Amino acid sequence: MTKMEEENKKLTKKLKDSENIISQLRKENLKNKEIYEEEEEIEDFAEDPDEQIMTSELIKLNNENVKHIVKIRLIFWHFFSLEVAPFFALPRPFWAFLLDI
Repeated sequence: MTKMEEENKKLTKKLKDSENIISQLRKENLKNKEIYEEEEEIEDFAEDPDEQIMTSELIKLNNENVKHIVKIRLIFWHFFSLEVAPFFALPRPFWAFLLDI
């Protein structure tokens, strides 16, 4: 090989290495950008009391819905147990505290 071909190979290898480094840095930059945007959203949420109130109201509503679903399931199970296992039909079953959620 001539000296020029060897120099060309070295430069080509350096170019590929540089391209790899650049692509890795771009990926890292994208990740950092996503993290920054998420942090900005969190800060915006923390600064917006209306958004906080809406979110807390949604959480309360969801909790109420879950309580109602649990009660409905327990009531259904209670009536089902009257048919299947009458000994579960005590005046205040051991699991009745779950209805007081």
